[in-house]
Amino acid sequence: MKKTIYYAAIFLFCSAAVSASNSNGIITLLEPSVTATRNKLLVISGRVETPAIKQVNISVEPFTLKGNEKPQVLSASVINGYFNEKVELSPGINLIKVNAGSSGKNEITQPVFLIAQQKKESVGEWGSQAQLVFTAPEELKTNKENITIKGVVTNPNIASVDAVIMNTMYFLFEGSGKENEGKIEYKSVSVKNMQFEIKAKLTQGLNVILARPDRKTAPVEKIQIMSLVYEKISNQVILDEPQLEKGNVIIKGKVSNNQIKKVRLNITALVENEFKPGQLAPRSLLDTNVQVDKDGSFYFKAPLQDKKGIFSIKYSPTITVFTEGASATKTLIKWQ
Repeated sequence: MKKTIYYAAIFLFCSAAVSASNSNGIITLLEPSVTATRNKLLVISGRVETPAIKQVNISVEPFTLKGNEKPQVLSASVINGYFNEKVELSPGINLIKVNAGSSGKNEITQPVFLIAQQKKESVGEWGSQAQLVFTAPEELKTNKENITIKGVVTNPNIASVDAVIMNTMYFLFEGSGKENEGKIEYKSVSVKNMQFEIKAKLTQGLNVILARPDRKTAPVEKIQIMSLVYEKISNQVILDEPQLEKGNVIIKGKVSNNQIKKVRLNITALVENEFKPGQLAPRSLLDTNVQVDKDGSFYFKAPLQDKKGIFSIKYSPTITVFTEGASATKTLIKWQ
């Protein structure tokens, strides 16, 4: 249960960033170039590198099954090496799959999030009937950017597991840009001896992993979830564990270079707009410079409270300390 915190509510309202270009050497997706969209209709376009290919197959599949939704399947003609088609998205995560043959080989998959109001599900429903279980990592927090997620399946007939790895702090960024690349990642791995391993790259702050069996759309009850917090460490700036004190957070640490005279502190969190209940967005709660003492230490007491009538803090306040050429982060799990 500890690793499923935050997720159900965030998933209802948020989006994630994807790479603006995706290629497998035969097919290159040029569109969608957005990281998330509020438009139900989306243009899928790309380039094929093999002149003999005259048609590509496109499917749009919701990652989670809601109601009677079914994957949308269509074909697009390749003209002068390029294809272009419109598809319709479902609220939440959509997997856009493009391949150049009936066998499905050389398939390229890209996740895109449609920002839309969705039916609320309680945290208890997620994974309650899942036929796979995560076994590692066991701890909620990690200092490793690249990790191996391990698990087992409980059904011997399951041949593969696919998953999306998302960073919640980059939700609700509608648009593209290199700064948002890689904030959602799609993986598909084989199951061997009822075990699976997923290589993943985390981004700073709270990451959420969703996994399902056999690359098939499934209801939330059959999708397993896990939360992992990646906290960046640095030899140049040591950040102590933040302490809470009556609506404030105590931020302190030390820099290794005695020539550094100040550090920059930032606190960013997902907040809910009080004028638009249910609408979440990242917001910088603090961005300021703090003087460094002669011994290299720094200290700051920052307010960490809702702003009545404007916003309320909902998820994962992340503290980042910047210094020359280095940074370190801490993410608060409990702050109220």
